Amino acid sequence: MAQVSYSRLALLVLIVLSVFFVELGAARLWDRDEPRNARASHEMLARGDWIVPTFNGSLRDHKPILLYWGQMLSYLTLGESEFTARLPSALCALLTVGATAVLASRLSGKRRGISHEGFWAAGAMATCSLFVMAGRAATPDSCLIAFSTLGIAALVLSTVTPAHPYSSGAVGRGRWLPAMWGYTMLGLAMLAKGPVGLVLPLAVVHLWWMICRHLQSVELVCERPQTLGQRLSAGLLLVWRIGNPLQCWRAIVALRTIPGVLLSLLAAVPWYAAVGLETNGEFLRGFFLEHNVGRAMGAMEGHDGSLLFYPAALLIGTFPWSLWLIPLVMWGRQASRESV
Repeated sequence: MAQVSYSRLALLVLIVLSVFFVELGAARLWDRDEPRNARASHEMLARGDWIVPTFNGSLRDHKPILLYWGQMLSYLTLGESEFTARLPSALCALLTVGATAVLASRLSGKRRGISHEGFWAAGAMATCSLFVMAGRAATPDSCLIAFSTLGIAALVLSTVTPAHPYSSGAVGRGRWLPAMWGYTMLGLAMLAKGPVGLVLPLAVVHLWWMICRHLQSVELVCERPQTLGQRLSAGLLLVWRIGNPLQCWRAIVALRTIPGVLLSLLAAVPWYAAVGLETNGEFLRGFFLEHNVGRAMGAMEGHDGSLLFYPAALLIGTFPWSLWLIPLVMWGRQASRESV
């Protein structure tokens, strides 16, 4: 069994190295963001400034500091090149794939090594087209994904019962050390791309915890043959049972959210405070008001489109694994007819 686990691990490492590191510096920096991010790190390093990002001498308030720190360390270690500008993203992709493998393996009941489920989950992640693009680009997306995934994995694993990770009620109160580690990772995710690095992962983990507490009810609604009206009524009742204020509070307590968020802020706020002081608040105004609130309120830099953009992006971004969606839908319809 150990030999099988090691062979899975070796194959997974080979996939990651091939996808993310081979010819990483072969292409020139392209698009708009890659050269600007790489140049900003060059300017910071030339000034010996680890706080304020600039591009062509002007304040660059588009994104926080984490990618620039990674690129600066990469430049100091290996020199400046396309490869070293993209290296932090590739390393973060490696972290994401590893965290995915461990999380899926532990949730499938394997206490050590990589399970069959862990191998396929990580392998699918490593070969999704959009994730591959992020892991080979000098942009902060891969950093955000990595530390969000590490945070989610730590919080999930802090609450599950290892012997029965999927059984109803098996999730409990998060163990202190792994939970705080997870919140620290979310603090670093805030340094990668802002508040989304904390808010979105926390929403995912809290919803997951509440669903797991009522997993048997979810399974009954999905499996029991019912009319459409009965399914809608049962679904609405289930949504209330899962997401009512009492359940939300229980999730907050179980996941140690209040002290955890304080720890996340402790990891992220010092740099935000420092850059705010250095720029007389200009960076904070530009980043939070324009590039967070402004982007949420309307399209910027040509990033607009209808609601159809999101399913299309999901299908393209998860290619080639999205090709399995059609047979899965057909299988689900057949199983539903057979159950009736």
